[in-house]
Amino acid sequence: MDDLAQWQPEVAKSLQFILDYKDHHKMPLEEIIQRNFTVDVQCFGVVEERELCPGGLNKIVTRKNREEFVKLYIDYEFKK
Repeated sequence: MDDLAQWQPEVAKSLQFILDYKDHHKMPLEEIIQRNFTVDVQCFGVVEERELCPGGLNKIVTRKNREEFVKLYIDYEFKK
């Protein structure tokens, strides 16, 4: 996360928010971020949505799987 914070500070801040979110009883995380296991990639001016894992388009980020999402997101940014 530290490396990502140096390279893309706003993205790192958003991912840290997901990890730190604790008000699930007020509003579930999935309602706040409305995010699936995908990443948007700009390629020659066209934005493409790519899955971080098989079935990622249909997998919603929740309190229970948020650590997996952050790990996959960071892995994608640095390895792919």
